Parts: sequence; structure tokens; C-alpha cells
Amino acid sequence: MGLKNRFISILLVLCLAAIVVFNAQSGQSLYATRTNLLNKTSVRIWYTDDALTPYLKSKAIAYANSDKRKVRVEPTLVSDTEFLEYINRQCLNSDVFPDLYIVTNDVLEKAYYAGLAIECDNSDGYFSDTFFPKAALSAVRYNDKYIAYPLYFETSALVYNKTYLQDFAKDQIIKETQSEQEAEEPEETEETSEEGEEGAEGEETTEEGGEEEKSENEETLDLASQQDENAPKIAGDDSTEIANLPAAGNDSNAVVNNSNDEEESDIEIDPELIEQRVKQEIPKSIQGIIKFSGKYDAPDQIDIFKWDVTDIFYNYFFVGNYMDVGGDSGDNTDLIDIYNEDTIRCMKVYQQLNQFFAIDAKVIDYDSIVRDFADGKIVFTIATTDIFNKIAEANKSGKDKSRGQTDFEYGVAAIPNLTEPGDGNPDYIKTRTMSVTDCIVVNGYSEHTKEANDFAKYLCRDISGDIYNMSGKLAAHFGVKYPIKDLDTFVQVYAASVPMPKTIETSNLWMELEIAFTKIWDGNECNSTLKDVSETIKTQVSIQKTGEPYEEEYIMDPMDESLTEGLSEEGD
Repeated sequence: MGLKNRFISILLVLCLAAIVVFNAQSGQSLYATRTNLLNKTSVRIWYTDDALTPYLKSKAIAYANSDKRKVRVEPTLVSDTEFLEYINRQCLNSDVFPDLYIVTNDVLEKAYYAGLAIECDNSDGYFSDTFFPKAALSAVRYNDKYIAYPLYFETSALVYNKTYLQDFAKDQIIKETQSEQEAEEPEETEETSEEGEEGAEGEETTEEGGEEEKSENEETLDLASQQDENAPKIAGDDSTEIANLPAAGNDSNAVVNNSNDEEESDIEIDPELIEQRVKQEIPKSIQGIIKFSGKYDAPDQIDIFKWDVTDIFYNYFFVGNYMDVGGDSGDNTDLIDIYNEDTIRCMKVYQQLNQFFAIDAKVIDYDSIVRDFADGKIVFTIATTDIFNKIAEANKSGKDKSRGQTDFEYGVAAIPNLTEPGDGNPDYIKTRTMSVTDCIVVNGYSEHTKEANDFAKYLCRDISGDIYNMSGKLAAHFGVKYPIKDLDTFVQVYAASVPMPKTIETSNLWMELEIAFTKIWDGNECNSTLKDVSETIKTQVSIQKTGEPYEEEYIMDPMDESLTEGLSEEGD
């Protein structure tokens, strides 16, 4: 090798070393610098949930290999400790900060005022209610502007053990079928009646006559045993007792109609009929769950209804239809209505449930609920979108076989209302669950906002189902094909849910409500407890505006709403 070539080689090595040192000091990756040298724009997206890593990396590669070849996306997992504050510091003090980042919708106001969120590109009508549920659009709207892209969501719904409901449906159908068969049994005929009269008159018959009558009965038994082989038979019983035989003169086929109740499983039931009955049995209200418990003969140690009463996410539906915090978009502090007659009624109903479903708030949590549900110890529960993955995890770690069965089917239904409409009571107590939307925000400090908007739109148009298959998340838009059909029910529940408000003044509402629900569950007075929560939140708003604390006007207690009204001991 010539001296010139050696010099060039040494120079290249030194340049490469200098690049490595520079990137180590700046925090940039060598690959990012290389892509810039190749005239590619590098777009960074930061996130805090490691479950998203496979999905984001997969989509980043797919995006680079699509028609957007001039853009390279760098997903980066960041500690979730003061995530927004960390991004802000990086934007002010470093050259390394995200063009995009993923946060929950409740911090969007803070991000917007810090300059970390800008209005999204809606020039093509991207934010359409035909593609996004109403809750998703409300979650990312602030001051009538869309300042984030809804990516995925979390909400709660009623989840049930479908196997138990199928068994119950079969049992009900069998009982109804047997009752119909008994009702259709032939009534006593005129011929039979005459024979009965003759029998009464023959009480003075001779001993020879008695022997003759016995002989006739034996002949009847022989005839019955010589029936057509194709006629229905009592399964599991090759003989028919005399006690089950029809009276003389009746159709011999009546023998079959008097089958033993012990062999209930011999009645064939159309699977579609069972599914229809299961749908009918899914309670539409908490009152309906109590009614179901009155007619369902649950095995020992099985709870009809059990949920995590310590977490507001699984409790908020009790008051969600009547509590307003910030309006539809959760961004208006002039619209806060926590303490009202309806919310007091709801909390009174909630408190009554402690009488029916003995749940110890001191020892319960969501994970223990899921384990019991997976083991078949609970029929109905309130669960989030992670329920199927958590059941799978519980099954891997070992199931409690005390139930005698380890494999169950499950179903998802809408959150039940509190009470059912009845005669003269059309205004039944309704429910509405809460939701959190994780969204993609375009950083106001980014130099590549167009590329950032494009990639955000790309992710939020994904209907492949990869977001669930790779991360266990449900997309905050319609049209996704999920591997489990019941996940679509969560999407429907999400569409009608209440998004978490995004105003800074109400950021501690959930902690205050969680404390209030625990107090009320343990027996504290509903009215004063809700009044305290409302005054706390409204004072935080009032201090910002007037500097004065806020005091609620006392509301008289509404009439108690009894959950057992109209229900008998049998659950009718």
C-alpha cells in the first residue's frame, strides 16, 4: 500500500472516531447521524410504556420502507418519572428532544401551555367521527383545537364467565322443556274414567277375578316391552318400572313422556338457543345482577359480582352519567358539577352494594380480582382492556383447581346501569364509564413538524390489529380487526365514555374521588362526602380566578333508591 493510501486510511479512521466521540457527548446515535448524512430526516418519538416497544419499532421499519423513504423514525423508551417535565428540560437545554411523544390526554393542557403541543394537521378532515369515536375526539380537543392524535385507550366494562352463564342457560331451558312436557301429558280419557268406575264397583269381586285382573296387567307389560325399536327411550335405563306405565287404554308412547329427571342432559338443546338465552341473562343493571343472584344456584365460594372497589377507574361509572368536570372536552373550568342530587342518589346506591357483595376494601386489588376471576370464583366483574392477557398470565402461573374446572369462556358487555326502568319510573339511574386516551403529541420545538404529523397520522390509521397483538393495547379508532371478538365491545364502551379532563386545576380529582368512594363504601354519609370533594376542586379553580375559597350550598338528601325494590327472595 502506498504512503498516500495509508494516509487516507488513517484520516478516515480518525474522522470516524471523531464522529463516535461527538455522538457520545451529544447523546445522538451513530445511526441517526448516518441517516442525516444520507439525506434522511430523523424523527424521534419518545414513550414511557415498554409494552409499546415491539409495535413502535415494527411500524418505524415499515414506515421507512414505505413511500416515506426520506424519513427515519427513532422510537425511544424514556423513564416515566416526570416525563413531560423531562421533555421540557431537554427542549430548553439540549439538542436531543423528541419530535413526537406519547402521553395520556389529561396532561394536554400543561403540554400546550409549555409550548410542547401544537395544533394538529386537520386540513384533510382527518379528525372525523366516522373514523374516531366521540370519546377519542373529545380527549384530544382543547379550546376547540385538536392538539394530539388519539392512539390507544383504556376503559372498563362488565366482564363475565360465559361458561357459567351457558350452564345456567342450559339448566333453565331443560326445566322449561320438562315443564312443557308435563303440561302436555294426556289428560284422563273417558274410557279410563269408566274403567276406574268399574274398578270401584268391583271391590266385591272374587279372588278369581283379582287374579284375572293381574293377568291382564302382565299382558300390558309385555305389550309395552314390544314397542317399535325406533321409539324414543330413556337414556341410561334399559327397563321400565310398572309405576311408570300408563293406565290401561292410554297410548303406550306415554311411557317415554314420564322420563326420569335425573337424566336432564338427554334433552338436546340447539347451541344457538343457548347463546340467545345467555345474551338475555346478561344483566343490564346492578339491580339485574342482584336479581340474577336470586335465581342462580352458585357453587360454594363463588361470588356473583366482585370488583376492585378501591380504584376509581372501576368505580367512576356509578356517577359518570351525572358528574361533569370540564364539559365534553374536559377543558372548561366553568363547567364543574360534582355535587348534585343525582350524584348523591348514585352514591347511596353504591353504598347499598356493600350489603349484597361483601368486599373488603382493605384486602382487595385488581390483580387479586383477575386471579379469582380466572379461577372461576367470580361470575361478573368490572375489568379493563387488559383482562384477556391478564387471564392468560394467570393461567400460566397456575390455576386454582378447587372449582373442578380450569378452562372457561369469557364475555364482555356494556357497563350495567344502576337500576332498571319500571312502572312509572322511566328515569332509571344510568351509568357511564371513564376512559383515558394515550395520544401522540407533536412537539412545538420540533424542526420537522410536517414529518412528525405524517407519522402520527400513519400510526393512527393502522387497522392491522398489530397494536393489540404486539402491545396489548386497543386502538382509539374504528375498523381494527382484533383476534378476540369481545374486544370490540370495549371499543363501543369507549365511544360513549367520559374522557379524563385535562385542566390543571382538576388534576387531583381522581385521588379525591377515590378517597370519597372508599369512605362511602365503609359507611360514611354520602351527601357530606361528595360536598367536600366538590368544594375542594372548585376552590382550586376559584383561587386561580378570585383568590377566594368556594363553598357549596347544601342539597337535601334525595329519596333512597332501593336496589331490591320489586325483587322477591326468589329473584323474580
